[in-house]
Amino acid sequence: MIHDFYGNKVANGLSTIDSIYALGDTSCEEATDGASYWIPGLRINGKMFKASFIKIYYFGHLTFPVSPIPKGLQLIAGNPKATVADGNIWWNCPDQGLMFKPPTTCSSKNETVLALAMTLLFPNCWDGVNIRPTFTYKNAIYDGGKPCLADYPVRIPQLRMHLLYAITDKEKDLSGAQFSLNPVKETDGSWTWPWTGLVGLHADFFNGWEEDTMKFIVVNCLNRNTTCSFNLPRHYPNVTQSFALVGSKKANPPFLLVDSTSVPFYKIDIPDRARTSSWSKANLDFYSYNNQQGVGNKWLNLFQVTADQIRQFFVDNPKGSVSIYFCFRSNDADQTYSIASTSNQEHMPLVWFLDPTKKQSQDNVVMSSPYVQPPNPSESSSGTPAPSTTAASTTGATTRKVSTISGTPSSTTTNSPTSTTTSTPGSTTTNTPDGPSSGSHISSSFLLTVITLLLSSQFI
Repeated sequence: MIHDFYGNKVANGLSTIDSIYALGDTSCEEATDGASYWIPGLRINGKMFKASFIKIYYFGHLTFPVSPIPKGLQLIAGNPKATVADGNIWWNCPDQGLMFKPPTTCSSKNETVLALAMTLLFPNCWDGVNIRPTFTYKNAIYDGGKPCLADYPVRIPQLRMHLLYAITDKEKDLSGAQFSLNPVKETDGSWTWPWTGLVGLHADFFNGWEEDTMKFIVVNCLNRNTTCSFNLPRHYPNVTQSFALVGSKKANPPFLLVDSTSVPFYKIDIPDRARTSSWSKANLDFYSYNNQQGVGNKWLNLFQVTADQIRQFFVDNPKGSVSIYFCFRSNDADQTYSIASTSNQEHMPLVWFLDPTKKQSQDNVVMSSPYVQPPNPSESSSGTPAPSTTAASTTGATTRKVSTISGTPSSTTTNSPTSTTTSTPGSTTTNTPDGPSSGSHISSSFLLTVITLLLSSQFI
């Protein structure tokens, strides 16, 4: 089968969980998205087409909370052997609008370059046991708008993959359009390369998200009905201790007061895995508000430290944990502020270890080319042919991006569950087509002075 791969750039048909998590380069905009997404090659009138745009959304649910997608989970949407339209695959052409079965023609009154668009919905109820499906068993099913069934009890975020193929007037007749299928070895030892009609569209997903990042998406975005922002954290430990010194007494209410008499402190324990994991900076995020009337509360992305600084902390502290203490003071003596403490369960202060260090690249790929039959596949020891793959981190005459975390499609109504988007062909990013929601992390309009007091595991 000829496949176009997106996202993880070391992925292929023989990838394992270990190879997917080897932190290879990604064509997604969000660097922590190490997942691989792939679709069969599309052939129209003897020409092979690659998607010029691919965007992937991760949706939560308004009623039922979702669980993180487990490491290495593989899912499939659609069926290469289908003979009837799949209700979880949508189609769109400029003049026809949204369709729930493959179109036979695709036309536009005003354009010579047409847009053949497809949306695939992935199953979102997992059996909780099997990491991959087989030809005879589904490891995940669709919820049908209801609670997950007992045999598939784990509700996971639902992926929605949006594909767009730029075709011309010469390809507007889609009656003969085909997707690639697995090669077949005949009894005489020769190989044939079968094809299926558009009804056989399907897509595969191989989870390679950093586990902490996937947890962050679920806990802080999808289950809070909040749109994620760019630069998801690779790790995000909670602040481990907080208190305010008022005179000589310590206090830790849900909100700590910042004024001329109260000095709040945060203690941050740097996780040991930060010694080796890939990231370039760390941000301290906490919930805060100005106590003056009419000023709203906001997340405050306040303090930033570079990877080199943290690594120096480990050099200075080769044994045991590394802790950083911060105190907060107001720059304005006439105003007071409240900041969330570690006893505030709704707005627990966090440290984001961000990871833009993994190489992100987009390759300019020819949008279409004449079909050339691949060489006969080599056989593994089990006699199974190795898949023929076409690596495609980006498609189209110009580089296009595909997305994966945070954001809601423009066609989604305001009461739809929160989603995260990730872009494939290109770098992965959490982007929001409609702009950040009110729950997004934004900078505060006021300033606090943050002072690093001590680098030590023993303080107070």
